[in-house]
Amino acid sequence: MKKAKNLRDYGLPSGEPDGTPTWKKLDQSMPCPNCKCELVHVTIPMKNVPMLRGGSGMGIYLGCPACPFATPMMVAAKEVEN
Repeated sequence: MKKAKNLRDYGLPSGEPDGTPTWKKLDQSMPCPNCKCELVHVTIPMKNVPMLRGGSGMGIYLGCPACPFATPMMVAAKEVEN
């Protein structure tokens, strides 16, 4: 069976999640473009990321807790403090 294409990886090798996502409210409120709910800052540990030395890092993106909207994820070598 053929593996389904991931529509969120933009054709780049992105790794895979290695834990549970966590989220916190943004310092400045930003409405979701779909449902107008408030967006949150989401972080998730990542593994097998070929573009990072050591292959692990932290995925960071904005997401909506009320609908499926999410921005593209950036994977950093370590968590970035706000």
